[in-house]
Amino acid sequence: MKIKTCDLKDIELDFIVAHLEEISVNEECEMEDEEDSCVLWTWSPSSDWYQAGPIIERENIAITGISFPWFATELGWWGHIKDVHYMGRTPLIAAMRTYVASKLGEEVDMDTVYEALQIEKEEDNE
Repeated sequence: MKIKTCDLKDIELDFIVAHLEEISVNEECEMEDEEDSCVLWTWSPSSDWYQAGPIIERENIAITGISFPWFATELGWWGHIKDVHYMGRTPLIAAMRTYVASKLGEEVDMDTVYEALQIEKEEDNE
C-alpha cells in the first residue's frame, strides 16, 4: 500500500520516522522492554517535541508558519530541507513529512515499512 508523503499523519507518519531512525516499535508504535514486554513509552515524533527536536536539529529542518494577515487565518506550517518542502497542520507534522520526503520521496510503500519494523498490519477491507 503506497501513501503520498503529503497525506501521512498520525501513527503511519510515526512508523515511517521510526523506520528511518532505526527504532524498534510494536504495532501501537510503542517501545517495549524486551525482557518483560512492558511499554516504556510511545514513539510519536509527529506530536512530541522531545522526540522530534533532535531530528529537526540534526537534519537542519526549517519550520515556517503559513498565514495571510488579511484573512486573519492560520493555514498551517511548512517544513523545509534544501529543496524539499512539505506542509502540515502542526509544525511537527510538517517537519516529519519533510524528513520522510527527504529520505524516501513523494510516496511511501507502507508494506515495506511494516515489514522492516516486523509489524503485521491488518488489511482494510472497506
